[in-house]
Amino acid sequence: MKKIIQKWSILLMILSAYSGYGQQINRGEYFIDTDPGVGNGTAITITSADSVDISSSINLTGISPGFHTLHVRVRYNNTGIREWSLFEGRRFYINPSSNGSASPQVVAAERFIDTDPGLGNGTPINTGAAADSITKSATLSTNGLAPGFHHLFVRVKDASGKWSLYEPRVFYIIPPSTANQAQIASAEYFFDVDPGLGNGTSVATGANADSINISSTASIAGLTEGFHHFFVRVKSTDGIWSLYAARNFYINASGTIVSAQISNAEYFYDTDPGEGNGTAVTPSFSPADSVNISANTVVTGLTPGYHYMFVRAQDQDGKWSLPVSDTLWIGTAGINELVANTNVNLSPNPVQSSCIISYHGVQPNSYLKLCDLSGRVVYNESLQGQEGKQFITLPELANGVYYWTTYSGYKNSAKGKIIVAH
Repeated sequence: MKKIIQKWSILLMILSAYSGYGQQINRGEYFIDTDPGVGNGTAITITSADSVDISSSINLTGISPGFHTLHVRVRYNNTGIREWSLFEGRRFYINPSSNGSASPQVVAAERFIDTDPGLGNGTPINTGAAADSITKSATLSTNGLAPGFHHLFVRVKDASGKWSLYEPRVFYIIPPSTANQAQIASAEYFFDVDPGLGNGTSVATGANADSINISSTASIAGLTEGFHHFFVRVKSTDGIWSLYAARNFYINASGTIVSAQISNAEYFYDTDPGEGNGTAVTPSFSPADSVNISANTVVTGLTPGYHYMFVRAQDQDGKWSLPVSDTLWIGTAGINELVANTNVNLSPNPVQSSCIISYHGVQPNSYLKLCDLSGRVVYNESLQGQEGKQFITLPELANGVYYWTTYSGYKNSAKGKIIVAH
């Protein structure tokens, strides 16, 4: 009988309006590939607790050779109300030649950089004695590689002569002239519109240093009433400017910076109902210059899928801040959600001009879309299949934060942020 042994550490996120107090996990189940329905999977023996670690053998009898997906979910008991979590999925592979016997062990490995020389033609890695799995620590020579980003690939060969897929990692070679030597030499600031590197208002930084703390007064003469953006950046001793750091501020009618304290806050989903018409954040808090709020929000009435949550604060003068937002996913327990078994990752992050997208479980005919902060689409590329790794060459983009989305038709499957830094 074929078995697979897997240890899970399960983190549950329950999207509901119920209180989380007093709930414990008291039941678990697994299924392979197809969801038989909540409560109809193969039971997993667990002891009731707030969180559980499960070490169990999974019967694979009757499962065909090839890739499969193992799903696990648990049930918690919340003051008599029993609810199931979303399932957690993991991919695994059954060797066609195993026939119930042990799989061939790892006997060799090789590496290469940037370009695949072909199976068996990479730089050999000493793996020691044959084993089911190996851990290797080795020194990599980068002689002859140009400064900049590169890709290291590693693959292994088993006793039957079959090579694995390669596993990539991105690394960066620092130019010799700037390797860990440059210090901060100057700084500048500007408001709202970037005047270009070196054209902002100079800030005294003192002696050159690896890091600096600046306490200075910035003139706001000539700025109109309302919200503005304040930007600061520094330049190193070798003449390279950093990315800028930004802060928002508000100028009132008298031309001074508003100092009224935060007195309340509200939130809303997807569509702005107007200032003061959102859902009040409870419990209330004492007025302060800044506040940390831990509160439960109500999601009753939201349809399954992605939504945007917005939060804004009001000061004692009655002025509202700009809203800040983030995305959330509303799921329905027991249903094979669109993103429940989706795993998408872009690396490296930050990125210069190219990156690798690793994905599995996306919908057929999916695409990767990249948008700037205004929502303008700056990149769109089709994904080859429902799982794999794909090298992406980005267009010439300005430094900053961009939002990426994988989608098929009108349905999104994953979202995230990536920083472009040249």
